[in-house]
Amino acid sequence: MDHPLDRIVVGADGSEFSEAAIRWAAERIPDGGSLHVIHAFSPVKELALAALQTDWVPLRNAAEDALNHSWTLPARKLGRETHNRVLDDDPADALMYVTHEQRCRAIVVGAHGAGDRRHHLLGSVTRKLINRSPVPVIVVNRDLAKFEQRQSQPVVAGVGYGKASEAAAFWAGDFAAAVGRPLSLIHAVSHRPIYPMDSPLDMVGSYLGGNLPAKFAQSEIDSLANRIRARKPDLIVSTKIAFGSSISALLEAGSGAELVVVGDRRENAVNRKTISPRVQQLVSRSQFAVAVVPSPQPGESSEAIT
Repeated sequence: MDHPLDRIVVGADGSEFSEAAIRWAAERIPDGGSLHVIHAFSPVKELALAALQTDWVPLRNAAEDALNHSWTLPARKLGRETHNRVLDDDPADALMYVTHEQRCRAIVVGAHGAGDRRHHLLGSVTRKLINRSPVPVIVVNRDLAKFEQRQSQPVVAGVGYGKASEAAAFWAGDFAAAVGRPLSLIHAVSHRPIYPMDSPLDMVGSYLGGNLPAKFAQSEIDSLANRIRARKPDLIVSTKIAFGSSISALLEAGSGAELVVVGDRRENAVNRKTISPRVQQLVSRSQFAVAVVPSPQPGESSEAIT
């Protein structure tokens, strides 16, 4: 089965955030795909329960019962069979364990945040997954169900320079082809200094005015689009150069998109311990689903993630 979402692992905790994630995954997994829904008991929570002299076994059993019934009901309503498990582990580690064990190709989670500050900070589980997951992490906003899905909605990929950008674009192309949507590649050219850790070439270009960086960007994005068309001849691919903030460009495009896809730069040890500022802002501020595609490992092709 040649589909980037034919094996998915989804995090579940009974919240409206995880319900949105389960529904999103169930709607997009192909027939015959494997949908693994995982609930994790954090060791920290277990220690807290032990300190209160509370027997956590009934709580675990109750969570397992909910997972097999009410939590996965959105998937069953869509005719999807789910493989449910409760694991005694950190939530992010549990999801990555099942990803490795079942050779899953994507992790889907709800857009949990830090309390009421979701629009400024990422939740700890989401942050850890984006930092460490070897497969794309798709973060689904709980309000996504309010938006009507249309076949004309494109898959949007934010692109720049380097392997991280290419990996995201190739994965986005494969996803768009699999779900029958057009692909829109967007490269934002900034007129001001931006985070050097995120894109050094863009930072240099921001000092040179808009025209010269735009010419370089157009050349790069056209070349990338042609490579994607060579892989997926039937896929409709469009390109756009946006002036200004890449976050603003992607937030605007994402409001009418099936999915927004970005790459996360992890080419060195420092970047593997942090999240790109632009990725963090996009995920925390979005009202749509965002896929964060990991950078290829050293010596690995940009197309290897797919």
